[in-house]
Amino acid sequence: MGTKLFISGTWSMVQDVKKIAYAAGFTDEEIQTKEIGEKEDKVYCVKCYKFSKKTKSNNLTCEHCNRERKISCVNE
Repeated sequence: MGTKLFISGTWSMVQDVKKIAYAAGFTDEEIQTKEIGEKEDKVYCVKCYKFSKKTKSNNLTCEHCNRERKISCVNE
C-alpha cells in the first residue's frame, strides 16, 4: 500500500508543505498537489543576484536593485 499525501492550497503554501514532506521522507510519487490561485514565479537578477516576482510582460524592474531587466522567455 504505502502512504500518500495530498496538499491543496495557494502555490506558496503548497511549496512550503512539500519541502516539509520531502524532509520527512516523502517522494514525488507519494505527493499529489492542487494549487489554487495564480502561480508566483520568480526571476533571478544577474546584477544583484536576488529573486524578484515574475510579471506577465517581458520587462521587469528588479525589486532589489531597481534595474530594468528584459525577460527572454515568459512561459504562460
